[in-house]
Order: sequence, then structure tokens, then C-alpha cells
Amino acid sequence: MGMALGMALAVLACGCKKQEAPAPTFKMPAVATATAPEDAHYEEQKRIIAELTPFPPLGDGQLTKLPNGDVWVKYGCGIMVQDLRPKDEIPPQFGQFVRITYTEYLTDGAAREGRMVRQAKTDAPWDFRLGSKDVLKGLSMGLSTMKPQTRRRIFIPPELAYGEKGDPQSGVGPDEALIFDVELLSVWGEAMPNVPPPPDFIGPPAPRKPAAP
Repeated sequence: MGMALGMALAVLACGCKKQEAPAPTFKMPAVATATAPEDAHYEEQKRIIAELTPFPPLGDGQLTKLPNGDVWVKYGCGIMVQDLRPKDEIPPQFGQFVRITYTEYLTDGAAREGRMVRQAKTDAPWDFRLGSKDVLKGLSMGLSTMKPQTRRRIFIPPELAYGEKGDPQSGVGPDEALIFDVELLSVWGEAMPNVPPPPDFIGPPAPRKPAAP
């Protein structure tokens, strides 16, 4: 009987002994790498602005009658415009897309059309951002006060056209002025601040050297 009692106590002890649970494991939460919508929008704006060339506003123009009898609005930068089909709309803003048709001419020396250089017709219009580096600064400036669905003639002085180098590929010589007959078909997209890109567009500033002791 004593032996049976001992065995029973042993079984009872084994049954009451707690088994050790395995150590809990934890997984670290994944680090979020997605860019917040506002950050993505800011980065996109930086990318767009880096592809544009800021230009000054035309300012106030003055009616000017040339010796040949033509009347233009002349601005201090040398650009002159003639609105051929005016309309009451909102001009495009820096960085917005514009769609135009145009004919580009050399001048005859008296702000009249000379030899045609190139053109974009209605079946193949030209789309670009206002202020694009691929567009003559004078053309962007002349379009900046133009209303959608209007036509305008823009006189661009050499320094705001191809300058001293000219454009040999299209036959524009050095220091030649140009005339664009333009129709602004439509405007769309987000406007950008018309300012020079900040320093971080081209990399962080160089570290300062420590002052001499």
C-alpha cells in the first residue's frame, strides 16, 4: 500500500507541475516608406521648377507707332505685341501648359515679317510649359499676358531670341530679331512660382571650413 501511495503522489506531482511556455516572439512593424501626398506634390513641384527658366513680367507697355505705320504695344525689355483677336480671358501662369499654333519669321528690319523660319499648324500644335528652358524666353514672356483663344503677333529682340549665336539649323543668324504669329489655343495645369530654383535644386551647399585657431 505504501508503494501504491508513493506512485500516486508521484503521478500527482507530475500532473501539477507547470510546463514552461515557449518565449513569445515579436515582429517589428514594417517601416513605412511611402511618401506622404503633400511631400510627393512638393517633390514634383521642385522637379518641374528645375526644368523652367524664370522670366521677368512684361510690366506696363506703351502704344508705339513705327515709321512703317504699324502700331504695337512696346515693353521696356524690347518685346512688342499686336493683339489680332482680343478676348477677355485669364492669361497663362508660369509653369502651366500652353497649346499654340504659330509661324516664326525673321524680320525685314522694320518689325514686319521676312522669311518664314518654321511653324506649327492646327493639326500639329505645340504643347509646352510656360517658361520651359526649351522655349525662347521672349516667346514665353510674350505669351505670359496673352489670353486663351486669341491671336497675337510678338516681336522678340535678339537678346530674348537666339542672341549672338543665332540658330544655324533654322537659318537664323546672330543677333536677329524674330516675329511670331501665335494663336493660344488652350491653357491647363498647375501654376508654379516664378522664382529662381533654390540652392537645394543643385545640391546642398559645400560645408564650411573650420575657422583657424
